[in-house]
Amino acid sequence: MENKTENKIETIMFSSNQGEGIIHDSKDLDIDKTPVEITLGNTKFNIGSNVDLDGFFDFPHEYVGRLSERALVFYCGNDTDLFETRHFFKVINYITPKRIFVMYSYQSGRDYNFVENKWK
Repeated sequence: MENKTENKIETIMFSSNQGEGIIHDSKDLDIDKTPVEITLGNTKFNIGSNVDLDGFFDFPHEYVGRLSERALVFYCGNDTDLFETRHFFKVINYITPKRIFVMYSYQSGRDYNFVENKWK
């Protein structure tokens, strides 16, 4: 992990090419939670929906809101040790209903297109 800043929502790049995300001490992020139905691939979802985006995620993630107009935030889960609980979120950039972009480092990312019912 790189660039964790406490008490502030800031995206980081997870290690091992896991992509852009957020680590926060609370599941309740101060982000845009306006209920708007979103379609990605064959999946329609709204705030609170658990989705795997047609197999894009390995397991269902909860859609929790937007960092910006195009940056969608999904809750992955949490980790607790003796001192704190950390909540993990993934950030996916919405381009069109059949196209998304994921940052894998501060200098690179990948464009995914939904073709033949798969993200390629």
